[in-house]
Amino acid sequence: MYVASDRDTLRTIAERYAASVAAVMRMNPGIGDPDRFISGMTVRLPSTPTTADAIADTSDDPTEGGMSAPAIDTAVLPYPVSPPRSRVHADNWIPVIPAGTMAETEYDVLIVGSGAGGGAALWRLGERWVDSEKRIGVIEAGDTLLPTAAANLPMFTECRLRHLWRSPKYLNRYGSFALGQKGAASADPSMFTQFIALGGRTLIWPAVCPRMAPADFAGWPVTSKEMNNYYHLAEQVMKVNSNYARGSALQDTLLGRLRSGGFTEAVDLPMAVDFAETRFGLMHSNVFFSSILFFALTMNRRSVDLAVQTRAVKVLVENNRAAGIEVKSEDGSTHVIRAETIVLAASTIETPRLLLNSGLQGEAIGRYLTNHSCIKASGIVQRADFPEELGTLGIMLPPDERRPYQLTIKGPGSYFWYQDTLKPFRKEWGIEMTGTGYVQSRAENRVTLDPVRKDKYGVPEARIQFAYSEADWDVIERMADGIRRVSLAMNAPFTAENGRPAFYLLSPGADNHDMGTCRMGVDPSTSATNRFGQIHGIDGLFVADASVIPGSGAADPVLTVTALAIRTADYIADLSEASGRR
Repeated sequence: MYVASDRDTLRTIAERYAASVAAVMRMNPGIGDPDRFISGMTVRLPSTPTTADAIADTSDDPTEGGMSAPAIDTAVLPYPVSPPRSRVHADNWIPVIPAGTMAETEYDVLIVGSGAGGGAALWRLGERWVDSEKRIGVIEAGDTLLPTAAANLPMFTECRLRHLWRSPKYLNRYGSFALGQKGAASADPSMFTQFIALGGRTLIWPAVCPRMAPADFAGWPVTSKEMNNYYHLAEQVMKVNSNYARGSALQDTLLGRLRSGGFTEAVDLPMAVDFAETRFGLMHSNVFFSSILFFALTMNRRSVDLAVQTRAVKVLVENNRAAGIEVKSEDGSTHVIRAETIVLAASTIETPRLLLNSGLQGEAIGRYLTNHSCIKASGIVQRADFPEELGTLGIMLPPDERRPYQLTIKGPGSYFWYQDTLKPFRKEWGIEMTGTGYVQSRAENRVTLDPVRKDKYGVPEARIQFAYSEADWDVIERMADGIRRVSLAMNAPFTAENGRPAFYLLSPGADNHDMGTCRMGVDPSTSATNRFGQIHGIDGLFVADASVIPGSGAADPVLTVTALAIRTADYIADLSEASGRR
């Protein structure tokens, strides 16, 4: 393996190692062009050049016919004979290249953003094009922070994870005009946020992965049946299952209490966790899923160009077709990265902000912002009610026709997941109850550009206008009543914990389930994209993050984002095949 340095090409590397250009090209099918600059990319080389290589190749270079391959001495030599002076070593846990280097290549697909949507689109395109010469690029505004979900790292207790999440180095809080108290407007700071790092929020998420209810797809341009197919694909690659807490004493006892109390639909919490053991050398070291795994699954099989700390500032459109992205690097330099197809997965706030700053003024771009109304409650259970081995707790009550909200129950205390720390003996343990409620999609809830304030890249700041409707408040009241009944059924009375009230409504956006600002649909006056995530009227420009979700439902949105992004990637690959482009 060789990590290419500045101005390296497959041809210069082959010459340096006395290897056939054709042989090196065969071993690196994702690169294709032997004269393309590939700085930072990992190149596979023949371990020992042999005369067999020369015999198999009828020419030294497939681009120059008629030249016979030179004979190669097969005598055993010490390695390395003389390490090449230009060799460089990777200085990160994932290969990255400068945005300026990416600007030298025109990509078949360029993905903006690396969270659940961007990662899923990358993975699916990589699966479809594993043996293709298609060029895929990814740009990410943040840096390489963690190589896996934080919960997989031994230093990350729940407390340290919260400290990381709140760091202003990675967490961007947006300004907002929101409805705080019922019936009273306020201009309090927004709780809508973006986590800016490679992998996005999937680095610090709780891995809860339910499907949306079939009824939630009413009015969508995608049927529940089609979504089930893509949910299945997403669940396979993310290792979604309900085994995390299944069978523990705490889980079984509280599930029994709930079902006896009338909540017969209570189930084990579905989560994206990999419980497979490492066998035959195949690693399963990342229990909690993150988008980093999407990158690994793709980059371990084919070539992908990745630039971090690269902010997309403008989408370039020529003749109603996507042409590229104008980006700015941390050093202030500006570059244009050209691409045949662009997939925007920057986030529910950043994707419409980018589109609006690019002058793309579709009627629905930035409108129909939704999230979930969210109630948190803390209860306590008596330790003496359970066997000696307590275990962990993860229960879900899915939404249904009678209940326009979802309830999740986790515990005990801060030990839902924990590293190698001492678990104390307590007479009482806290459990957390979280309700997420359906919120109406309304055009007046929206993201716009600030007319005055700009960020350090010169892009207008995002302004958020959001308010709950009367129907939303009705859901909140029903959700609160449901949590009270669940607490009673589990014999887990409310109690204040860690300085927080026992029962409270989160501010809008604090649930981190924002969606809808580039919603898919048929009518351009009420939707930003078509049913496959393509911006109305612009060929080659797609959206693949939570902003395309037309309605909030009540379930955590990550699985739905992933399923829709896979579906969009399939559509892009199908278009490419239909056009005859390899």
